[in-house]
Amino acid sequence: MNKKTLAVLTYITDASKDGEAVILEKEELRNAVSPEASDGDITNIIKELTLTEMVNLKYQDEESYCLLPLAKGKLVAENEKTEILSTSFNLKVDYKRIARIAFFSAFFGALLAGAILGAIVYIINLIWD
Repeated sequence: MNKKTLAVLTYITDASKDGEAVILEKEELRNAVSPEASDGDITNIIKELTLTEMVNLKYQDEESYCLLPLAKGKLVAENEKTEILSTSFNLKVDYKRIARIAFFSAFFGALLAGAILGAIVYIINLIWD
């Protein structure tokens, strides 16, 4: 499914409340895709969504469509939304850098602890002698 078809499907499922049929103007659907899209593009997208059983076309006239999003269409639109969210929070982790930082932190922490312990032992020896 191309991006334009997916954009229209997402717009239809978002506009539909509780899975009810929704009446949408061609201009609304055109703006969901891109302002440069023609009426023929919108018609072809609606036909594709109808043939793939993502939406049910109740009726259409020159300026509007009555569309009912079907379960398959809702599922595809929802999966696309979650995929967008998961990729937007996908962080690249540099494990070598983390390992290097952990190693040097542990090394210098142990070195500092040894120096503090040595200083305490030295002070105790001065006091007791």
